[in-house]
Amino acid sequence: MKTFYLLLIIAIAGCSKPETENNTPTSTADSLETNTEKSCSINQQNLVPITDLGTGYYRGYQGGLYPGGQNQRSGAHSSQALSQAAQIQPLNSNGQPAANGKVVLIGVGASNPRTEFEAFKQQAQTSGLLKSGTVLINTCIGGQGVQKMNQPSANYWQQAENTLQQAGLSTQQVQAAWVETEHTGNADTVFPRAPQQLMQDIRTLLVTMKQKFPNLKIVYLSGRAFSGYAMAAANEVGKGLLYPRDYYNGWTMKWMVEKQINNESGYTLSEIPFITMSTYLWSRGAQTRNDGYFLDCMLDVGPDGLHLTAAGEQKTGQQLFQFFFSDPTCTGWIR
Repeated sequence: MKTFYLLLIIAIAGCSKPETENNTPTSTADSLETNTEKSCSINQQNLVPITDLGTGYYRGYQGGLYPGGQNQRSGAHSSQALSQAAQIQPLNSNGQPAANGKVVLIGVGASNPRTEFEAFKQQAQTSGLLKSGTVLINTCIGGQGVQKMNQPSANYWQQAENTLQQAGLSTQQVQAAWVETEHTGNADTVFPRAPQQLMQDIRTLLVTMKQKFPNLKIVYLSGRAFSGYAMAAANEVGKGLLYPRDYYNGWTMKWMVEKQINNESGYTLSEIPFITMSTYLWSRGAQTRNDGYFLDCMLDVGPDGLHLTAAGEQKTGQQLFQFFFSDPTCTGWIR
């Protein structure tokens, strides 16, 4: 009987969920954006990761993260990215250069981005490589799709500002941002219409971010991870997160960067911050990408088929770590 009660106490303690800043749960189960269940055997379309597609085409659109089917920056875009990054320097709370100031990189998104960025943050802080004046602040909030954060008055930004203040920082010190987001309420899966619609939402988000963070120099866009293991339950809440919108999300990000490269109206530096690609987290489930990345259904993905396990969080966090600690635009201010 004593053993029974001991086990009961342990079980109850294990069910308690630690909270983070702004009372945002760290547990993925606390921030479900869709009522789903997992299936590891559903038959998916034979989609190819954009990075693996390269100069090939998907429905008439060329792959690669950048124009010409390339996965690396080149030409004027590369030069401008380096120029933007070179402007990043320690700032005080008023946004003025200061030797003892801070450089702030924020993570922007919902629950999966939150756990991905948090894993990256932990890896960065324990690596011994992170510059002492650089601070990584996770402003992602579970359940907050782009439709809930793309307006200046959105509660998301009040919470983000609170998080910064709790860390002794200000919006004036935010100079870089990592963005992974989706319109969780849009169930459209028609290509290319669906990713083109999402572009408008994210463009509005970027306009808002330019207003909220006047010293923001560079925004790193990220493509979502695979969500094809998730099957919508009867109420079909949050279908905007489900497959194949996860795959289309990467096309949205890629096209937005191309629009800025082409200096198209609505995407110029006078209208939105400088944007470039960062991590691309989509794989066709457990099918290994050319670079070796994949998401295993049983090991990397939780019971709902959407959110990641601790192992999956570490794996995606490592993708962020590899990017930020090797990309030429980051080496001057993050390490």
